[in-house]
Amino acid sequence: MKRSMKRVGRGACGFLLTAALLAPTALDAEEPAESMAEVYAAISVLLPLSVQEQGFAPAEARSQATLAFARLERASQALLDHSEGRDAEFFALSRGLAADAELARWAFEMGRLEEARFQVHLLTSHCVDCHSRLPAADSGLAGRLFQRAELAELRPTERARLQTATRRFDDARASWEQVFADPAIPPIEMDASGWLSDYLRVSLRVKRDPARAARALAKLAERGDTPRYLVSRIATWRQGLAKLEPEKPGDPRARAIALAKEGRDLADPPTSTNGLVHDLAASSLLLEWIDARVRGDGPDPDLELAEAWFLLGQIEDRTAHGSWVPRSEVYMEAAIRAAPDGPRARAAFERVEETLLMGYGADGVSMLPRRERERLEELAAMVPASP
Repeated sequence: MKRSMKRVGRGACGFLLTAALLAPTALDAEEPAESMAEVYAAISVLLPLSVQEQGFAPAEARSQATLAFARLERASQALLDHSEGRDAEFFALSRGLAADAELARWAFEMGRLEEARFQVHLLTSHCVDCHSRLPAADSGLAGRLFQRAELAELRPTERARLQTATRRFDDARASWEQVFADPAIPPIEMDASGWLSDYLRVSLRVKRDPARAARALAKLAERGDTPRYLVSRIATWRQGLAKLEPEKPGDPRARAIALAKEGRDLADPPTSTNGLVHDLAASSLLLEWIDARVRGDGPDPDLELAEAWFLLGQIEDRTAHGSWVPRSEVYMEAAIRAAPDGPRARAAFERVEETLLMGYGADGVSMLPRRERERLEELAAMVPASP
């Protein structure tokens, strides 16, 4: 990857969320949008099959899945090839998608059908992650997907994630709120599963609607089966939501730094999510500031940009709950590329190294997959080895 890939912003994700909903095109795609449309077309076949009771086991399902898995792997690899030399966020999303597509097809071909089903569901995380970064309008282009009978029978939590992945954000919020009102689902499960975090992420980052989130949380706190710790946490979240309305004028980066500090201070003990609302609001402001920064002609190296990415990585470590795919190492890598000789570069590199080694269960860099090993070696060459 080139140093120029430090420039990360809305362009890649805006492109991806638009391309994901295009009609299928030829397999020999020459443009990223065409490759992403192919990915979406394959998932549109695999996802309905994966939620059926027998999954990929019936002969007809296996026949359809064989073609769709091949299409998915080929298209995701083409997207990864397109991403080389582009911005870091686009590359990271493409890399994760290609890896999951390869694993899904391998599990299917090895007869590990339950694992293949799980991997298909995991694939939507890349769409969710991209589509939940910045404020965005709902899209009606995926409506035909939800007309499938199999998807209509999804559990509300599964439906909410798929609705987020396909930019049906209002429907996603309604699905989460349906869960919060369901007396058969204990509030403790909602917290432990990260569903409250998922809901707040869409409400604050995408829809910028703290008032609706506060109302939904208030109803949840009033349930007789909500444990005391969660009632207290919801009260803290609602206090934070009240501060976000209306948004204060001024420097968004400075406001983000202040909110992140409040979020960190509220996280006591460190495992608590009391500061979640502050952290999500801070990350939203930072992402928008970064988007504006990378569209301009900032300095090179850019110490302020590196600091913003580093702070995002720290927030991600605190807020990666539930079904979200943690992206702290992507943000830390962006911090390195923004200012390889900056004061945050060494700490950022160590966090990337830790995340990759732990994530892959590797005893050393040599045991990482080739792509990740080369990535880490490239970053190591950019960052000074000592303070």
